[in-house]
Order: sequence, then structure tokens, then C-alpha cells
Amino acid sequence: MIWRRLGTVALVSALSLAGAGCLLRQPGPYVLRRTAGLALLYPPRYDAAAQPVTFGLRLGGGAACRGLAGSYRNPALGLQWSLAQRKLAVTLAPAITQFGTRLPVELLQGFQDLHRSLDQAVSLRCLAPARKAALLRRLTEGLPMAPGLAQAILLGPFTTQKFVDVAAPVELDLTYATHPDQPGRYDLGYVDSLYRLVADDAVGRGHLALVRRRVHRAAAGEPLPPLPLALAAPRLPSYFRMFFHLRKSRSNHDVALLVAANRAALERATQVLLSKPNQCDQLAGSDAQCLQAPPEVGLEARLAITLQGRNATVALPATVDQALIAAGVHDPADVLPTLRVERPYGAGWAQVVAAGPPRDLLDLTLSGGERIVW
Repeated sequence: MIWRRLGTVALVSALSLAGAGCLLRQPGPYVLRRTAGLALLYPPRYDAAAQPVTFGLRLGGGAACRGLAGSYRNPALGLQWSLAQRKLAVTLAPAITQFGTRLPVELLQGFQDLHRSLDQAVSLRCLAPARKAALLRRLTEGLPMAPGLAQAILLGPFTTQKFVDVAAPVELDLTYATHPDQPGRYDLGYVDSLYRLVADDAVGRGHLALVRRRVHRAAAGEPLPPLPLALAAPRLPSYFRMFFHLRKSRSNHDVALLVAANRAALERATQVLLSKPNQCDQLAGSDAQCLQAPPEVGLEARLAITLQGRNATVALPATVDQALIAAGVHDPADVLPTLRVERPYGAGWAQVVAAGPPRDLLDLTLSGGERIVW
């Protein structure tokens, strides 16, 4: 059961909220409002008098789950959480509304540690992946906050930790030239492929499935080269983590994909790569491997959204402006009169409206699952 407490209001069951889906389909809009120079997203049904906001859940499982523990407390930054005896409680305070695009590293680390605790609970089967995702989504719906912070809560603070997990709504884009002997000659033809994690078990492991493949500029009937990275399904269900800033030197930054058979192996290999970026080639074992993209190969994490009713992706950190340009809109400002953006909220969606200039909507940071039409 996921619960939420507003000040001293009684606990609310996630099951009862799901049963009241008819009430959640039209919750009112998100309001994007600039306050003291900060762009904050005010959630539907926000009650300024009901603060702070506490969310929580109870883990299942036995002794291993009861042994999970962790905490973070920083009232000045607006976040505190604790996990003990299978009970998790997360409290967001109004102080969290003070931040705009420049988020304190300490706050992001607090959410990173929360992600680690939740992931460990999932790997031990104390928590279903869907319940983890639901809790993180609910955290973004409790108080006004910077859209970038909402993205960091849902996806993990990838800008500071230098990696992001490939799992919904994050997908993986692979781009490479059609002539392996001339890997930099994209003008002779190239392949753009999108992969999505398909879960194979109850702890969120799976395989990368090809969603689409597009061939550009190549001659008709020209055979495609083999994949420059072995993205085929591993022998066992796996976790996938993309590193987009392996700093080998001041001018040499590489991207790589870490594939691990279990959560412990994933975290061990992560620490190796963060401390020794040159060790990717040496990370080869039965429980983890590192796939490094050649310099001429594009490997990119992208965020899944819907554009004009069709599934699409946009490069992280992902804004409405970027999504429109990727969709072929030459000047996004031209579509502002008819632009409509909806974010997931509760069991449905809520429209985002700008309290100030409509152009503010173009700078909105996306968190995945948004619907954009114009």
C-alpha cells in the first residue's frame, strides 16, 4: 500500500485512489508559474496550507526485506526519508520550491540514495517495480517544484551521477554508418535504431528489444553491416545502465553501456567505471560486462513521449522545445497558439498551462510519458 499524508490529514490508500479513477481523469491543470524568477510547476489540487507532504509504503518479503535500512535528512533542502522495518517514508517540505534549474548536489544525492534503496528492495522482491515507479511519480505531484527536479526524481539525477538506467521511460538510440571501413562517413549512409527494455522477470531485468530501425542515404538493397555493439539479448535477463560521460582525460569522454545480471553486480561495476573510466574493456565476467561505443558510433539515452498521437523519443534532458524541433517544427514559437502539453498525473493526464507568457511552455523539462499536440 502506498500512502500519502498532507500535514495531519489521514492516510490515503493507493488502492482507493485507483478505484476512484473517474475522479482522476480531470484533475485540473498543472500550472507553470514563475515565482521570484524561478519556473515552478504547480500540481493539480495543490493546497498551500497542507504542508509538508509525506508519502510512504510498506515493503513485503521476509527477513532480508526487514533488514533494509537507510535514511536522509536535510530540512533546509526540503527532503527527508527513512527506511526501516519494511516501512519507507518520504517527506517533501516547502523548502524544495526554492530551487530552479541549478539544483544542489546534496539534494540530488538524497534522491540518488533513495533510488538505490528502492532498487535494492526491488531486487530482493520486497517491492514490485510498478510500485517503485508509482511512488516516485507521486513524489513529483505533491508540491510545486522545478520541472528539472521532477525529472531527476523520476529518472535519477543523471546529470550528477553520469549515468542513467535504460528502463521505461528511457530508451536507447544506436546510430552507425553503413560502411564499417569508413565509420565516419555518415554521408554514404547510416542506420538509426531504437531499443526498449522489455522486462523478463519480477525484479525489472530484461532484454533490449528493437523498436524501430531506419536506414538513411544508403543505396536500395545495400546489405547492412553487423551491429557495432552487441545489443542482442543476453543469456540471462539483465539490467542496463548507460554511462554518457566516462572522463578518460580532459578532452576524451566516452559513452558505454553496462550490462549486469543482478543489482549487486551492477553497483559494483558502476563504482569501478566511475573511479576508473579506462576499465570498461576489462569489465568482462559472468555477471557484468561493459560495452564501449566506438568514437564514430552514436549511443544516446532518449526519453519516450507522444507527439501528435504517435510514439516518439527526445534526447535528454528533453524539453518541449527540443521535442518540437525533433518533430520537424522549424520554429516552435509558431505552434504556441495550438500547443497542448499533458503530463501523467494520478491515473490519467493533466494539461500544463503557463501562468505567464505562453513561450514559457517551450522551456518545460519533460519527465517521460507526456503527450504533446499542436
